[in-house]
Amino acid sequence: MSGAALDQISIEVLEGEPCVRIVKLEAEASHVASLVNDKVRQLKGAQVPGFRPGKVPLKLIRRRHAAQIDQDVIQSMIQDSLPEIFKRIEAKPASAPRFVEGDVGLVDGKTYSCILHVDTMPTFDVPEYKGVEIKQMPGQAVDEQIDRQIEQILRQHATYDDVERPAAEGDLLSIRYAIKEKPKTDHSCSSLEKMFGSDEEFMEVGARAPLPGLETAVIGMSKDEPTEVTIEFPEGWDEAVLAGKSFAYEVEVLKVSQVTLPELTDEWVKEMVRLEGIQDLRDRIAESASQEAERMNRELSQAQIMGELTKDQDFPLPPSMLRNEEESVLRRLARNKHMHSEEEMQEFVESVREEVEETAANNLRGRLVLQAIAEAEEIKADDDAVQHGVAQMRMQMLQAGREEDADPQAMEETVRFNQVLESTINRILELANVTEFSESDDATDNDESSCDKHDHSNCSHSHDDETEEKTGDE
Repeated sequence: MSGAALDQISIEVLEGEPCVRIVKLEAEASHVASLVNDKVRQLKGAQVPGFRPGKVPLKLIRRRHAAQIDQDVIQSMIQDSLPEIFKRIEAKPASAPRFVEGDVGLVDGKTYSCILHVDTMPTFDVPEYKGVEIKQMPGQAVDEQIDRQIEQILRQHATYDDVERPAAEGDLLSIRYAIKEKPKTDHSCSSLEKMFGSDEEFMEVGARAPLPGLETAVIGMSKDEPTEVTIEFPEGWDEAVLAGKSFAYEVEVLKVSQVTLPELTDEWVKEMVRLEGIQDLRDRIAESASQEAERMNRELSQAQIMGELTKDQDFPLPPSMLRNEEESVLRRLARNKHMHSEEEMQEFVESVREEVEETAANNLRGRLVLQAIAEAEEIKADDDAVQHGVAQMRMQMLQAGREEDADPQAMEETVRFNQVLESTINRILELANVTEFSESDDATDNDESSCDKHDHSNCSHSHDDETEEKTGDE
């Protein structure tokens, strides 16, 4: 903005809610008139019936194009004021100014004023990230794990013989079940109806069942003898109407099949699995288990790192960034739920909104902390790796038929951002104190590895999410 123009625009910055600056912008009437006249002259060549091009009276142009001229002038004043606004807010902006209050039109001969909100990046102390305590799963598969994998392979080739005896562990059952008294609910879907009853379901005794606890409750049941069973649904069950409650069911075994596994020999492995023998099979399983353990340890470590870095953090967040993050989390949840209608989507959104707000806030705080650590460690993205990542992203979008979304600049920003966060996680892991879970530890219940409050898949972002969210670097 020129010095002369700045003299005719008053900018006042006030403290708003956390991470928000309130900007009062007021332009003198003479400056507004000058901008309007400039815009009118730009439109002088517009075609108007009854007038030759360039001969249209300026007043007529002003009247015919009032809405467009007013909008362009207001946007121009705000845009020209941005450098001075960002200078005066004395904080790193997290978003472009949002128009909050003011006239959307101009009145000739009068000053123009409006109120803008500018989200700002939070300030916080970077937590200690060196020497974080991390627990991981054992990297090598133990014999018990390998044996379980081999048993699963054998079960794929098992034979099933119908027997006339009570159900025993390992049997395959055909069962019928029905809840005795349905709970009242306004919600109905196929998954909930299946919880209420089914005319026939197959289950493996002791391994898996359509209802919680039924895998052991059926042991000893005989064919064609309906039995009452109490099913206790745990807290946090997907269907809220059942969660934390007990219900009486009538369960009937329709058929009992004894499962016979083939004998494990080198010859059987060669013929059925196409490997050299039992030892080759065990080695392959061990290698696969090691790779899976590495993947799981990566997720566990990331969860523990994010939990440790944010456990004492409660700094305020820029409203626009938080809204974008909430929408991003909701989109991912909705995609996983396969919503089919707007009504179904709205009902789902309302049911998870509180949880989503907490998850989004933790996600965002975690990323901001990681960015601060990246700056402290001077971590940068590798340009060659970024270009490779952009090429991969472009190919994925083309294959998905989304060529119109393939914005090169946005994709590069996304890939660069994700690579910096990934490198930062790696750096924290290098500095961490890593130990293995002992037999007394439960990795799934460990507070530090819990994913209840963090959507850790979001430490890196998809192109969809990241291009809609600005991190204040613009």
